[in-house]
Amino acid sequence: MLRACFRRGAEGGPFIPSPRADQPASGIIADGLASIRRLTKALPLSTPLEHYQVGSRFGPRRDPFNRRVAFHTGLDFDAAYMSPVYATAPGIVTCAGYRGAYGKVVEIDHGNGIATLYAHMHRSTVSVGRRVEAQTEIGLLGSTGRASGPHVHYEVIVNGQPQDPEKFIGLAHLVPIAQK
Repeated sequence: MLRACFRRGAEGGPFIPSPRADQPASGIIADGLASIRRLTKALPLSTPLEHYQVGSRFGPRRDPFNRRVAFHTGLDFDAAYMSPVYATAPGIVTCAGYRGAYGKVVEIDHGNGIATLYAHMHRSTVSVGRRVEAQTEIGLLGSTGRASGPHVHYEVIVNGQPQDPEKFIGLAHLVPIAQK
């Protein structure tokens, strides 16, 4: 016969002091939810173009110029030349100019260690220091820098490290609060 591994009525766990009398527990929960709402509104959950085809995905791939295996740090959105490119979340423009192989870029700081980079653009329509909202036009799609044709190379950078943008875009339907 097997013995039960627990006693009925047993209690325990870490000690967490009760909230102050002047701050009900529901206030703590409400504050936490408000913080979560603010964070989700700052996440880059949308795509930078209205109409596109995904070209090259994040991760290992064959380089389009030398055919050697390389790591692709973003997601390429193929679309018509000069298509408008949009910010994927609110933030502050930290770069709008030329950046080597990326060509003409716009980089946006969304806070909380999150930034987005839009590369190979024909031109930017924003300047450094400008505050933008989600879906603000930030430039026009192009083929500048080391690009094989018109597209926007889109990166999501968290604490200085590129992350798979599709993971963020895939969250959009799970976080409807961010769209309000």
